[in-house]
Parts: sequence; structure tokens; C-alpha cells
Amino acid sequence: MRICNRCGKEIAGQTVILSDPVLSGTYCTDCHNRVVSKFLGIDFEHVSFEPVQIKDSYGKKHTFYFETELVPTGRSIEAYERLKVDKGGYKFSILGDFDCDPRVLYSQLLQRIRKALKQKHLEKNDWDKSFSLSDIVRGRIGYDHELDGPLILIDGKSFSLDDFGRMLMTFEGFQFRLEFIDLTEEVK
Repeated sequence: MRICNRCGKEIAGQTVILSDPVLSGTYCTDCHNRVVSKFLGIDFEHVSFEPVQIKDSYGKKHTFYFETELVPTGRSIEAYERLKVDKGGYKFSILGDFDCDPRVLYSQLLQRIRKALKQKHLEKNDWDKSFSLSDIVRGRIGYDHELDGPLILIDGKSFSLDDFGRMLMTFEGFQFRLEFIDLTEEVK
């Protein structure tokens, strides 16, 4: 259980760690936003959004939780799944100006999530329950704390680099293009 160093409440969502010598500690998102807005000298309206369930292209429902965070470049809203195992799951983020309407930003993020969940990048092989990749793969790079190494997340599922490499072998001899895109930008 994580506790906010500022307000003492249990941190239910993501943890914000500030490394400023004066403000260092583990803060809940609300306290983080208060500290940063005071530091930046701007008014920050904290808006909360209820969790939403969205069905993916496989027919599975995913519950997304939202956190609004004030960052040095504006207002960020992050949508993520809370899974029992800290591996996998979808994660999306969007960035707007400091003075943007958070409800409009939230609406844009929901559109992005729905669009992404309609896409299918994996095909399940019936004979051995493994996955193969489609011609275009979109995903995210994560971290496996247990194995102390990277994870590749595709369609909300996590794969080790070895597993991902085996899936790539379907395309042995092909060329490829690898492009890295910030989490707050839309993947096209």
C-alpha cells in the first residue's frame, strides 16, 4: 500500500514521485497537481473521470481508469487498466494546453482508445494457442519488474523480447520500419 507523503491518503492509482530536494516524496495525483500548479503560478481545476468499459476487437471488455496530471508542458490525461498482474494492459495518454477544457481532452482520449481497440495486431493460432503478428503492429514498450527487463505490449497483452522475436520470425527475410511515438501522440 502506497501512502501520499503530503495528504496521507492511500494512493489508489498511479504514483507520482517528485525528486525536487524540497518537495521530494511520493504523492497522489491530486497533491502533485496542487504542488505543480502553485509552482507554475496557474489555476488548475482538478477534474475526475469515472472508469469506462470499452470492448476490443477480440470482444473482450477493458476497464479504463483516468488520471489528470499537470505536467510542465500542459495538462495530461492518462487512461490505464488496473490488472492483477503488473504486466500488460492498455495504456493511453493525451496532452493539452494548460488552459484546455479537460472534458474536451477526455473526449478526444476516448475516441483514441476506441479507435485503437478496434484494431487487431495479433492472430491466435488455434493449434498451439500462440500468437502471430499482422503485417502492421502497434504496441508499447513496458518493463517487467520480476524479470528486470523489457516487455512488448501488443493489443493489451505482454510478451518478452524472446517471445516477440519468435513472432517476428514469421517475417524472416522481410524488411521493416520501426518508429517510436510518444504515449501522448496518436499512433497512425
